[in-house]
Amino acid sequence: MSTTCLIPAYDEATTIGYVLSQLSQVSAINQIIVINDGSTDNTTQITRQFNHVTLITHKMNLGKSASIKTGLQVAKNSTIFLCDADLIQLELSGLNKALQIYQTHSLDLLILRRHPTPLLNRIFKANLMLSGLRLLSSNSLASVLNHPLLPYQIELAINVYMLTHHKSIAQALIPYSDLHKITKLGYVRGFLQEISMYASLTKLLDYWKQLFTFNPPIISLVK
Repeated sequence: MSTTCLIPAYDEATTIGYVLSQLSQVSAINQIIVINDGSTDNTTQITRQFNHVTLITHKMNLGKSASIKTGLQVAKNSTIFLCDADLIQLELSGLNKALQIYQTHSLDLLILRRHPTPLLNRIFKANLMLSGLRLLSSNSLASVLNHPLLPYQIELAINVYMLTHHKSIAQALIPYSDLHKITKLGYVRGFLQEISMYASLTKLLDYWKQLFTFNPPIISLVK
């Protein structure tokens, strides 16, 4: 199975090198696209060190949904792996197994759920509903992106699309962790951004619907 990986990135110079190094070791991923969403740090320079990675740059910050839409336009494979750019740990054996399971189980959406999960993420169910690591088809993703989306709405919108169209959805626990916003932005700015994100989510009806009803079956990545 050939897979395109889309990585939206905004000021991710601290972690983008690690993420690209890890993903470059996955044989099933034969196209990696980084969408630099108006970064002001060295995200571009670090990405250019990986000659096999396609780099697309937005002149200004347009948001995650817009970045994914930009990357999808040049994706050459029908299977898409959405990946966050701020990961500081990603277990390759789990990712390889997830790619196999997505294909062998004929899934429409496989959400890679963070394990272990921080407390705030568990409370808001963000490790499942908002996971930035997910496998789906390019056609499904294009259908989702045909509608206007808010900055934090892309993952919720994917969930809604899959549920509405009675698609096959599963989740898998995988050891990974990301750079906390407080570490990346400083305590005050990081904390405020975290709260702002969750406050924005709670205004969305789709979030409240999924908070109590969205629980796709868990597929084990252990043989």
